[in-house]
Amino acid sequence: MKSIIRIATMFLAGMLLLFAVPAFSQGKTAEKSAKEAADAAKAATDEAAKSEDERDCAKIAREVNKAKAAAAAAEAAAKNAQDAADQSPKDNTKKQDAKDANAAAEAAKKSLDDAYKAAPGMKAAEDIKKKVDGTSASENSQVKKIKEEIKKAADKAGAENPCDPDAVKRAVEKKLEEIEERAQKNKEVKTWFERNFPEKDGKHLNINFGGGSMNDLVFTATGTGNTTGHIATLTLTNPTGQPITATFDNLLIPSGGQYQPYVVPSRPPVTVAPHSTVEVPLTGYCADVFSKPAPAGGHCRLLKIG
Repeated sequence: MKSIIRIATMFLAGMLLLFAVPAFSQGKTAEKSAKEAADAAKAATDEAAKSEDERDCAKIAREVNKAKAAAAAAEAAAKNAQDAADQSPKDNTKKQDAKDANAAAEAAKKSLDDAYKAAPGMKAAEDIKKKVDGTSASENSQVKKIKEEIKKAADKAGAENPCDPDAVKRAVEKKLEEIEERAQKNKEVKTWFERNFPEKDGKHLNINFGGGSMNDLVFTATGTGNTTGHIATLTLTNPTGQPITATFDNLLIPSGGQYQPYVVPSRPPVTVAPHSTVEVPLTGYCADVFSKPAPAGGHCRLLKIG
């Protein structure tokens, strides 16, 4: 009889532990995942802060993916903890556990956002996927497949170009051009495509990616002493915690009354990582052959002319 009672007592104790542990462990799991996300975000940000020659974009991508997985785990743990609390509304322990788990999940989400800022290409891919998810609904099976196709193209481009949002955008734009050709064969698909990806300036993917403003960059230009060719070096410093892409139109370096003025044709965009500096050689030509070139190391003033 005593053996039966002992077994029954152990069984009941085990059942209590079975129901008590998940709520406790979910909160701890969320906190652990939040720390993993924070560590991964820091690793990605530290790598992004290195000079362009030293930066390992593949490592940044790996750390972002770690942060993404950790944030997803924290969110799942928080949901489980909240479900347990909702099922036992009078259990203050479970309510507190859910509160802690939700706070940890929010912290993990913020860390993931920070990690994405270190990998502007992957952030661009996420922005594109959000745009696709936000397009008008359609019951057409082809439209559903096309949406998944675009999202997969964005993911692939982001993984291959974690530090280059412009390359991601070009890759997805190419995919949209392919889809546009196929869409001509189905009126419903064509209507959906034209409504959600209207062509503007020859492009279908007209969205702005997250990031800082060019106004946040610190610009410094110094002369090289050359009359043509590499006539100046532009130094871009990003004091912010997020990457900033600088775009260049035609530039004029005025003479200031002493030296030659220069014209600098437009050049490709340059992305400056958080808390880092990039030197950009400016190729141009003088606009007054009768004046002396700006001396090497001398500061220049830039004006936008187009």
